[in-house]
Amino acid sequence: MTKDHEGRRHKPSAMTLTPAAMFVLAVTLAAGEKICFPPKAEYKLLATVSLDDLYMACDYDQGKIIVTPANDTKGDMWTLFDLNTHRTYFQPEKGKCLYKECPTTELMAKCLPDGAQFLKTIDNHDMYAMTSTTGVSWVLGVSKIEGSDLYHKYLSRVTLYGSVLDIAVSYQCSDSISDPTVFERDLSVCQEVKIGSRKGKEPKLEREN
Repeated sequence: MTKDHEGRRHKPSAMTLTPAAMFVLAVTLAAGEKICFPPKAEYKLLATVSLDDLYMACDYDQGKIIVTPANDTKGDMWTLFDLNTHRTYFQPEKGKCLYKECPTTELMAKCLPDGAQFLKTIDNHDMYAMTSTTGVSWVLGVSKIEGSDLYHKYLSRVTLYGSVLDIAVSYQCSDSISDPTVFERDLSVCQEVKIGSRKGKEPKLEREN
């Protein structure tokens, strides 16, 4: 730690280059320091690129996260992340339900991975950066829950091979899930989609016959 002229403590800074972008003043999380989220939580999010209004429920007890339109949580369009099987299921507005093996779900676990890098604090939101070996990078802003050691998700930017997929900002959050049946989806009808990719290029989707 270093101190400025007013005696405030600051973490040492370092320059580091991720596959997505140059992160300035990045610091690796100290050993044993964990940023974790409530066992159950739900959020309403505004996706600032697609302008979609989204609902997200996180149930870490059963290892599932689901994202739906905010105004149609029981509708026919949703994405479900199974953190236990490392599969992502997605049901488009039209068409069949699909799923794919998705090892990058570790970025969505109950706690940030040990390799998460602290960027800086902006308006009481701590910003962290994470990367995976599959070309996915994630910048996540978190807010500490008052009277707790846990955090809420505030801002999320996902990048795939250098291209920003979307940036979502949370405008409403809760430490519980108002309707747990939101996770009840028929996953048995979903068809597998395999991913084949070459280094430095976006993955190619191959549907199984």
